[in-house]
Amino acid sequence: MTVIGDEGLIQLRGDGAVLAQVASTNLTVTDAAWGDTVTLGQGDLAVIGGAGADALSLGQGSTGNSGEVLGDRGTLDYNANGKVVRLESVPSLSEDTTGGNDTLKLGSGTFRVILGAGTDALTGGDGTMTVIGDEGLIQLRGDGAVLAQVASTNLTVTDAAWADTVTLGQGDLAVIGGAGADALSLGQGSTGNSGEVLADRGTLDYNANGKLVRLESVPSLSEDTTGGHDTLKLGSGTFRVILGVGADQMTGADGAMTVVGDEGQITLRADGAVLEEVAGINLNASGAAGADAVVLGQGEHVAITGAGGDSLTAASGNFTLIADEGRIGFDADGVAIDIRTVDQAVLRGGDDTVVLGDGNGVVMGGEGADKITAGLGEHIVLGDAGVVLATTGRVLVSIATIDTHPGGNDVITLGHGRHWVAGSIGADQVVVGDGPAIVFGDGGKTTYDQAGLAVLAESTRNDVGGNDALIAGDGPGVLIGGNGDDAVDGGAGQDVVYGDGARITWLSGFLVKAEGLDVYQGGKDFIRGSAGNDLLVGGAGQDVLDGTLADDQMLGDYGGFTWRNGRYELDKVAVPTSPSDLISAVNESLYSLVVTPSAPKTQDTSSGAVTTGQSASGSETGAGGQGASSASSDVGSALSGNGLRAGQNDLGLSHQAPQAGENQDLKDLLQGQMAVNEASGSDGSGTSVASVAMQANPGHQAQAPEQPPQTVRRRPQQTPDETLAQAIHWAPLQTHEGDKPEGRMTYDQKVTIEWSVMNGPV
Repeated sequence: MTVIGDEGLIQLRGDGAVLAQVASTNLTVTDAAWGDTVTLGQGDLAVIGGAGADALSLGQGSTGNSGEVLGDRGTLDYNANGKVVRLESVPSLSEDTTGGNDTLKLGSGTFRVILGAGTDALTGGDGTMTVIGDEGLIQLRGDGAVLAQVASTNLTVTDAAWADTVTLGQGDLAVIGGAGADALSLGQGSTGNSGEVLADRGTLDYNANGKLVRLESVPSLSEDTTGGHDTLKLGSGTFRVILGVGADQMTGADGAMTVVGDEGQITLRADGAVLEEVAGINLNASGAAGADAVVLGQGEHVAITGAGGDSLTAASGNFTLIADEGRIGFDADGVAIDIRTVDQAVLRGGDDTVVLGDGNGVVMGGEGADKITAGLGEHIVLGDAGVVLATTGRVLVSIATIDTHPGGNDVITLGHGRHWVAGSIGADQVVVGDGPAIVFGDGGKTTYDQAGLAVLAESTRNDVGGNDALIAGDGPGVLIGGNGDDAVDGGAGQDVVYGDGARITWLSGFLVKAEGLDVYQGGKDFIRGSAGNDLLVGGAGQDVLDGTLADDQMLGDYGGFTWRNGRYELDKVAVPTSPSDLISAVNESLYSLVVTPSAPKTQDTSSGAVTTGQSASGSETGAGGQGASSASSDVGSALSGNGLRAGQNDLGLSHQAPQAGENQDLKDLLQGQMAVNEASGSDGSGTSVASVAMQANPGHQAQAPEQPPQTVRRRPQQTPDETLAQAIHWAPLQTHEGDKPEGRMTYDQKVTIEWSVMNGPV
């Protein structure tokens, strides 16, 4: 059946056997419109409703239908064999005000539909459906067998927008909603769907075999203010979606979903089999962007939500997500290998919320104060802008932040698994579960070898950063606070923790060097190693280090550690103006062991003497602000007495009570965020401290022990808040089992802790 609802023409070929063209016309001065009702049964249908609010029911309740439908005016062109090769709507002479609010009901089959102007409602069955909600064109290949292009157009002076409703069943679906607040429900409640969706205006391009190779949104003539707040509901399957401008809402079931929240492009390989690039970039003049809400089921999902305060929630699966604008490049197998944010001077990212279930993925929050939560799995998370590069075969090359604009105060929470996280600029909060982790409070970069093993992790932009909180679960980790007053807890396991900037080097997966960066940039950091063999470095600023003498090596200021001779040895660089640090260990020891900057010292295990040019000690090492003077005489086998004293700004280590180098009261020594809470007894000049309160660790109080003498060996679960060290005695260093130094520390003749150096890589 071939039907025109209003005025028009039907042209056949010369022999009258097949159609050549079907077109509506309206040559009246008033450009009048009429509301027609058309009901057709099963078959091959060609219908132009024309102007007015038409009601069309075509092939309802039947299958095997096929046809072309124009809800308003337009043209259908046919090839020499009578196959449709082009459908195009024609705008009204009166600025398209007479399109009409059409109602269209289709049975199952293959249909190509342009609804045209007006607030239209379409309900279709299962099958292959190609639909444009407003004006546009549908171009097929010369033989009329497959699609070549589907594009929306709006040639009216007013650039009008209409809120259409489209509901389609299961099938292979291609839909352009057009301008206006459209409601699209595609394949709901069914599985095995596939399709392409542009919620606003845009273009779909197909290859010679009718396979989609490109989706692109097109900005409105009126600076894209008419995009509309669209609602999209998708069934299970494989969908590629560009939501366009507006505060859109999308719900997708299980499957493989590729989503661009605002304007952008989705490009596939030439054969249309796999993705080549996904880009989310706002091209309109106003830079308008909406707060989109996207909910996805289980599956393999790729999303760039675009500018604005967006939210994305997904069930378990694998994810590649940029919460603001960006680009994602894929290899020939469709694996994401180039993931990066894109800065736009006109735009601000917005405060995004991302909630992901269990699975693996890459997430970039972009600009704004973002909140990112993910379950179990392996995650790469950047709170702000950045770049992730990999090679074919899913082998990482590098991960780096891009700190070019002010970042937001991000909150990142990840479950158990293997993680790489950078909060970037801003006062960020990062919590990761059990498992290996590399965490930067501010900017950072990590490079990998050909086997995908980390070879270098270093902080970037050490001149900017916020007051971050980094907390890791059990497992080996590298945590770098960066600039600002940071609180860092490495959790149980072998950790390297820096309060300020740092560079970490591995060789074939083995950590060989940890060093601080930018000695003059740093804040008042609180650093806790928790249980395990840890390397803790405060860096510049007045820091608090909370470790375990049984396992940890601690350095109050700028410096690091190098793996030499089967152990991690201290590399210390003194800072002339470094303020005092507080280094505490299990049972609240207050000490600062420092070495001469120009020549580190070590314990000569044969004679007990301290010599220059070697390592200072094993896992008990702690170092504070300025360097101490060397022992005035051989300290002997006990390594005790007054031979080793603190520098000007450090807590002293001696046979007497903890004291400053110039015998100041501890009250004078603890400055900045540390304050004496209670004092009694005697120190080097008359006062010892029984309780020290630190604002960097609220509620932290230490009291002198009342228990009888005891020995504690490796008690990582014991909190460091139980007792204050009023006097510290060092037992001789021992060498056991292949040059693994061990030793003993006794607090005020009451509590003894035995320790040994870290063994093996972090």
